[in-house]
Amino acid sequence: MILKAYFAVRKFFNKRGVGTVEILIILAVLIALALIFRQFIIEVAERIFEKIRENADKAIEGL
Repeated sequence: MILKAYFAVRKFFNKRGVGTVEILIILAVLIALALIFRQFIIEVAERIFEKIRENADKAIEGL
């Protein structure tokens, strides 16, 4: 998966604009941020899905 993202970014920025090292640094920073804020991201996602479930239940009851 990381390799797919790497090649997608490399194709997007062309070979002249961004080097391999820059892409790897960007990926490392994104992965680090995801790990640091992992619990927060999980909590937000759970709250969002809970709201979706509540609204779906209300919509089904209205049928």
